[in-house]
Amino acid sequence: MAKERLSLRGLVYCQNCQRRLTAEVHPRGEYYRCQNNINSKCSERYIPVKLLKNQVETLYNLMEPTTKLLKLLKAEIEEVQEIFQAKSKNEISNLKRKIAENEAKMDALVDNLGREKECLKERNCWSNT
Repeated sequence: MAKERLSLRGLVYCQNCQRRLTAEVHPRGEYYRCQNNINSKCSERYIPVKLLKNQVETLYNLMEPTTKLLKLLKAEIEEVQEIFQAKSKNEISNLKRKIAENEAKMDALVDNLGREKECLKERNCWSNT
């Protein structure tokens, strides 16, 4: 249970000397303290877990995007999606046009090949007689 309440251990740093804070459980309560104040090198006092937890929650709430920002992001995403869809439709139309052009060319080649084959048959028939 104490591990859950002391979940910031190793993640938070002393504001005076920038060393990691450690967590301790005392009869008076649970605290974070600077590891550097063992030798009295740091003047940072014990910080109650509840105080630090409240500060983290406040920071977390400040990071939450506002409704206005979310609406703006949604509008941007929808605009980008519309542009992408328009480009995709245009590209699909161009590809369909190219396919139709190539099919027409293939049909013309097949027709020419058929005529050439008929012509060769006629020539063979003429040479056999």
